[in-house]
Amino acid sequence: MASEVTGKISRDHIVYNDLGNPEIHAEEVKTVYDLVERAGELFGEKVFLRYERNEVVYEKSYRVFADTARIFAAWARDKKEELGHPVRVSLVGQKGYTYLAVLFGITGASGVSIPLDVQLSNAVMASTVNRADTDVVFYDWEYGSQISYLKENCPGVKEFICLQQMKKEASAREILDKYEGVSF
Repeated sequence: MASEVTGKISRDHIVYNDLGNPEIHAEEVKTVYDLVERAGELFGEKVFLRYERNEVVYEKSYRVFADTARIFAAWARDKKEELGHPVRVSLVGQKGYTYLAVLFGITGASGVSIPLDVQLSNAVMASTVNRADTDVVFYDWEYGSQISYLKENCPGVKEFICLQQMKKEASAREILDKYEGVSF
């Protein structure tokens, strides 16, 4: 049964496919962040992502992922107030759970996310970060030598934040703890 779509679709309006699974339609979302939010609502506790660390398999649901992206969006909103402009974030690392949550959360708060190719030379990466007027670099600890180079050659970067929790380094975990339960 077809229905005409006008205006914003209510959160209660769920369309199911022939297999009984909820669907997200283009009319329901305007941004990638909207897609993350809508997926969190529709798919809830279904597994969004599985990953292995130290021979242990972890699962994150759509709802948990949307909540995590929302935390980074709240952080980016506060950064915007602090900086006087939408935050510009460069990401250096593998595309893991926290990486994706930062990527989508920043854009959800009208910030700019700049994923960097880890195979770039240090000089090209630094040039890219500088030309992008990056405010904050989120990085995977595995790329420490590249980050050391960026710290020395990217004077406009105000913060370097590790995606993993590390001693003596600012980490994404600190943002997650500080903004847990904060609405965006």
